[in-house]
Amino acid sequence: MEIKNIGEFKNFVWEFFRIKFLDNGFSDSKKLELNKSLLGDGLIDSLDLLNLAVALQENSVYLDISLSEGEIDTSILGLFSMLKFDDDEVEERVEGDGIKHILTDLGIQSGDNLLLHSSFVAISSFVETPKDAVNNIFDVIGEQGTLLVPAVNIEEFKRGKFDTENSPIEGKYGAISEQVRKTPGAIRSINPFDSVCGIGPVAEMICGGYNDRCYGEESPWRKALNQNFKLVMIGVDFYYASVVHVAELDSKVPYRKWMDFKNNIIHKDVKMDFTVKLYASEMGLERHYDKVCDEFLESGDMLKKSKYIKGYVIDLDYMYNYFMTKLKENPYMFVSS
Repeated sequence: MEIKNIGEFKNFVWEFFRIKFLDNGFSDSKKLELNKSLLGDGLIDSLDLLNLAVALQENSVYLDISLSEGEIDTSILGLFSMLKFDDDEVEERVEGDGIKHILTDLGIQSGDNLLLHSSFVAISSFVETPKDAVNNIFDVIGEQGTLLVPAVNIEEFKRGKFDTENSPIEGKYGAISEQVRKTPGAIRSINPFDSVCGIGPVAEMICGGYNDRCYGEESPWRKALNQNFKLVMIGVDFYYASVVHVAELDSKVPYRKWMDFKNNIIHKDVKMDFTVKLYASEMGLERHYDKVCDEFLESGDMLKKSKYIKGYVIDLDYMYNYFMTKLKENPYMFVSS
């Protein structure tokens, strides 16, 4: 059986564990969710996972768990993101070009505008430093392209010390994001809860100005729409794709409500009172933002996957509009198990 996309991989896993899946109440492969933890939900055990890795290797496909950060994601989607294929041509193209081959493989080209969520660990075998990664990105998109990254730091705001020019980005948003912030000429938006940092021709338009309403009209996440941005995920899952929060706000999902958070911030060396207005979800509510991507990954029409690492790209406007349509059909889609 060939394994070229998530659909073929799902069928491979289904056939391999058919008896176990049937015993657990799954009548066919269509009923098996891509983001369901096979190990955590007791569908398979660690020995089964090892046997799957061996079976994949017999098909010249390798399960590289080194691509996982921390706990291994044993969902079908998570395992698929860690697959490596036996391809001599791939190795030849990788040598000596940093991550440029990854970006071009995703269809990124000169003049593109990118909204990037990333993990440096995922590409550390290709580039030595986050600075190299940022340089590689601009080698591809050029001076006419704009790069945006999340630049949130809620903890600094809680301490009354958020400084748009000097506060680091929270570590979970990645070393590449922090490198963008430290790059001369980078522009960072004012709201610490939905802050975005950018470099390029439209960075000032998107990240500049006053914005106290998270994901609202003046938010950089909203202003990036209709500007021909591509949403790029490198080494991270779609749980981190914050554009979904714009869709949740615009569709007025019932599990969120407006809340205010007040403190001091420093903006352009001026200390000021600042009130963050957040359409906040209920405390402890489990959300499943990966679910909407299942159809993208199975169809292969709008979302492109890298064959080198866990990496995806999709048109930002398309993603937003898709969320809006789905939330209109089912406002609870992200909070239903």
